[in-house]
Amino acid sequence: CTDCSATEYCEHVFSSWTDSGNAISEHSCTICSMTESCMHGDLTDDGIINIFDIALLRKVILNGKIDYYTDLASDANKDGNVNAADLVTLQKYVKGVSAVLT
Repeated sequence: CTDCSATEYCEHVFSSWTDSGNAISEHSCTICSMTESCMHGDLTDDGIINIFDIALLRKVILNGKIDYYTDLASDANKDGNVNAADLVTLQKYVKGVSAVLT
């Protein structure tokens, strides 16, 4: 990074995640202000919430944390826990029963 001299993404010093609304959380490097965002429910980080995210969430619930981003994205209902309630929330959203993630 030309601003904070980080040579790899993981070398940035990120602040805590903050909720920016619309099921999106953000944090930024405390040195250069580079921002990263996370869409709750989009575990595959492809910008789309679909059946692949449901499959990965099932894996996370059964096997535990994969990485920090996936752990944050897994909390679809944003209650601070990753559990079956997130799976239900995600399934309702993908099926079209719920228009928004809580």
